[in-house]
Amino acid sequence: MKVRVPLNKPASEAPWGFVLEPALGTEDGLVLRPIAFGERHPIQRWSRSVYERAHRRLHGRYPDQ
Repeated sequence: MKVRVPLNKPASEAPWGFVLEPALGTEDGLVLRPIAFGERHPIQRWSRSVYERAHRRLHGRYPDQ
């Protein structure tokens, strides 16, 4: 699941984002666990997007590796 920040702006004006993963909580049942936060589409070439960071967290490598 993706959440754009700030929440009250359209997607084109929300430069930051969270990537969340559904998980089982101990008492609350299903919860959303944050796995990455960062720029959605960074301007700097050396910086990884939030989506690439989430991919690394889930799969152990960046998509281009």
